[in-house]
Amino acid sequence: MLILLPPSEGKFAPSAGSKLRLAALSFAQELKPARSRAQDSAELIGRYCRPAFEIYTGVLYQALDLTTLNSRAFKRAERESPISCIAS
Repeated sequence: MLILLPPSEGKFAPSAGSKLRLAALSFAQELKPARSRAQDSAELIGRYCRPAFEIYTGVLYQALDLTTLNSRAFKRAERESPISCIAS
């Protein structure tokens, strides 16, 4: 079972990593019109992105405490974590 946690209030903007490329996202062509209209999309272009569990720092992600997972579960969390970017 895979449980997805909602983003929490605490977050930090990464200073390294891959940069957001809308064309590389899932369903890039189908969602291009909606993404181009999104309020934050212009602010996110060129921002560094990291897995969500590295960005969100609120109580939900603290309670998850990925460091307590066994190596198999941790690798799955790394592999399946959504990628997030934070606008300043």
